[in-house]
Order: sequence, then structure tokens, then C-alpha cells
Amino acid sequence: MLSAWIVCVFNGEPRDQAPFRKYGFVSVLLVISTFLSNQSIRYISYPTQVLAKSCKPIPVIFMGLILFKRKYPPLKYVVVFLISLGISLFMLVGSSNKKNILNEGSNHVFGNFILFVSLMMDGIMGPFQDNLVKVYKPSATRMMLNTNIWNLFLFTTIAIARGELIPAIQFIIEQPEIILLILAFCITSALGQQFIFLTTNKFGSLNCSTITTTRKFFSILVSIICFGHSLNNLQWSSIGMVFSGLALDLYMSYSKPKTKTK
Repeated sequence: MLSAWIVCVFNGEPRDQAPFRKYGFVSVLLVISTFLSNQSIRYISYPTQVLAKSCKPIPVIFMGLILFKRKYPPLKYVVVFLISLGISLFMLVGSSNKKNILNEGSNHVFGNFILFVSLMMDGIMGPFQDNLVKVYKPSATRMMLNTNIWNLFLFTTIAIARGELIPAIQFIIEQPEIILLILAFCITSALGQQFIFLTTNKFGSLNCSTITTTRKFFSILVSIICFGHSLNNLQWSSIGMVFSGLALDLYMSYSKPKTKTK
């Protein structure tokens, strides 16, 4: 929130015309999605959660079609399918212990249900942000600022209600060396959010969710290359799917007919 406010002041950005309460709706969806995603780990395995989150662009398309009548090019569906399937297969096969994927908790049905609800919240939030940009045309930094004002209020309220705020402060006082780690996390997170909101504002929530999902794949791929891990044929095939989807997306971007300007 602080970094977004500094950028707004430095750039002299105009006041946001979007109603402040609409950012509250976005923030509520974000809080619910984050909370349910974290809670699902209590009931299902981590690989299962990662696989489900790899398909995040799918509910964004689905909810955009239903709620806001968004229309996407036919090839966009192919891109999302290739990338989601490729990442899912790559992570599924890449698990060091395949039994972990089936090693669910005591109530995996409930865990999958709340994970499904979390994905639906993501699916609603993306198209809603797209509609917000289309109607009110806020800057990316204003979107970030107003959303994080609500996030600060909601997460602080939840932390107080769950009795987590005072213990957290006490822990920081007892372990002051963690302050630098928290500061580093905050700075990198704030910088990352600047680009996430910029991507959402300029290129839409579907492209943003595709990018944020694909970066996880690249992080794992770089790690495998750096540490010399071997890949099997199915993993190489999944890598081919992801890169095929990305190449097709780039082709679509550069093959669009350019409109003439006066």
C-alpha cells in the first residue's frame, strides 16, 4: 500500500474515478481465495493444490464468459488448455514421491471443495477487474493502492479476530533478526505487485493469470537445469506443451491487425 501511494504521488496520477467499494469487493474475493487455498492444505496434499492452481486461467475464462459475457479468440482456449495441461503434467510427474499426490488428509472431499471455491473466487476477481478497468479506466497504481487499503483493513481484522496479531508482534520482538527478512519480503512483494497490476490493467486478467501461472513452471525448470536433475519423456512432452502454448500466444499477439490512427 505504501509503495503504491509513493508511486501515485511521484507520478502525480489523477484521482481514481472508480467507486472505492468496488475495490472492497475485489479485496474480499482475494482474501477468501487466499484463506481457502491455505486451508485446503489441511485436508489435501500440497501437490494436489499446486496442480489445481496451475489451472487458474481456466476459471478466469469460465467466469468471464458467464458473468461478463467476455469473448475470447478461439485460439486463446487452445493456449490456456496447452499451458494448464503442460504445467499440470510436469508437476505431477516431477513429484519425487508420486504417492504423495494421492496421500490426502482425513477429509479430502472437503479439501477439494474449498480449493474449488478458491479457484472460483479467482475466476470472478479477474473478469471483475477487467470490467473495472473498462468502465472507469483507473491507473494500475491506483488499482494497487485502493485494493491494498482494503487488504490491510481486512487482513488486520482477521488477524485480530483469530488472536494472531499480538503473538506475531511478540515473536518479532523476541526474534528481531527476522525484521530484515520481513522487510525483504515486503519490498520484493510490492515490486512484484506493481507489475501484476500493470499487466492486469494493460493486458487483462487472463494474460496476467497465465503469466503468473507460467512463472512457477519456469522457476521449477530453472531449478532443474541448475541442479542437473534428469527429466523423463513425459516431462519433456509437458515442457513442449507449455512452450507451444506460449508460442501460440505470442503469434496471436503479433498477428493482430493493427488499426490505422489518424
